[in-house]
Amino acid sequence: MKFNKNKKIGIISTIIIAIIVIIAGITIVIKNSSYSPTKDLSAKFSGYSQSGTVAFKGNIPSKIAKKIAKSVGLPSVYADQLIEDQAHITDSLSTETAAKLVSDSSLTTENANKVKKYIEYMQDISIAVSNKQSVKSLIASIKKSAFRSTGSNWDNYGTLGETNLKNGQDLNYVVYVKKDSGNPIKTSYKTFKVSGLKKPTVKNVSSTFSSLSAKFEGLSGQGVLVLKAIEKGKKQEIIHGSNDNNDNVVKGETNGSLSNGDKITLLGSKLAKLASSQQTIYKGDKNLTLNVSGLVDPKKIDLSAIKKSFLAEFTKAKIKKIDLTYSGGNKNKMFLGVKIKATGADISGFSSDSNKESSYESNSYWELKNNKIVNQEDVSWSEND
Repeated sequence: MKFNKNKKIGIISTIIIAIIVIIAGITIVIKNSSYSPTKDLSAKFSGYSQSGTVAFKGNIPSKIAKKIAKSVGLPSVYADQLIEDQAHITDSLSTETAAKLVSDSSLTTENANKVKKYIEYMQDISIAVSNKQSVKSLIASIKKSAFRSTGSNWDNYGTLGETNLKNGQDLNYVVYVKKDSGNPIKTSYKTFKVSGLKKPTVKNVSSTFSSLSAKFEGLSGQGVLVLKAIEKGKKQEIIHGSNDNNDNVVKGETNGSLSNGDKITLLGSKLAKLASSQQTIYKGDKNLTLNVSGLVDPKKIDLSAIKKSFLAEFTKAKIKKIDLTYSGGNKNKMFLGVKIKATGADISGFSSDSNKESSYESNSYWELKNNKIVNQEDVSWSEND
């Protein structure tokens, strides 16, 4: 009977030990198991279809940092620093704080090695988002991209924000791990179906023509187009010049070279793109032709004030030519740059060859009112030969 009792106690002890071993084993497995970050990810779409945006919830970069810091066994005093730093950078993975921490003289060799391991694991991970590539294609693109394995920071492939989303699209979010061995993070992905975006109004581009306000400013031969249109409820300038950052809406190069009587063409397909907003999308390729008018004729400008100013400084000079350069403003109040070619003018104060022709430039812009240049005070001239 005594033997049976001891046997029973032995069996119970064995079971208890087995349970402890199993629990310890499970704890080790849980501690070292790979983490799939995207399982906790959600997305919220907003805006209008074709120009929609997404906001991801779950702060995946921060969770990755927390998991890695725990995996490498960093003391909380250091782990909290790294996790807090990453929590403020939600659109990429950062090791800047970790790199600075490595050089901290108060850090023990053991902890410095743990921080280095943290950096190694972080730099093996890239996050990418795309509404244009499948998961397989996106991962292949990431693999081809160059991983920056050194430095305190690096660029991930792609971005964590996609724009121009439209309903029905697949939006793929991929966390790719370059080396799975030892890294507590494993490659994972999540695909979201874009939905809930408002439907924009679609109009033909020709309907914008009546709301366009086109005028021309400057001197004839140097004129520019100023185009305004209704945008977000009020008329705003969308072009000043021709092709400067405006998707080549104007056919040909016209900026600063227009003359009265010229004709210019606004390309409908480009204008549609320029005029489109999130709420309203314009389509079509009908062009609009504009007749250039309203530019100031340089030949009709009274230049007496300029001549007076120049000859006051160079009394023996003979003016051969005055060139005007349009520098801004409209017909009512325009500003011009002035260059003069003259003989017999010596800016150095010494005698000069009276036949030598030199070029001079005003130090200020001259104001034009009603085809007459206003006399400027304290004007000086510099030789620019």
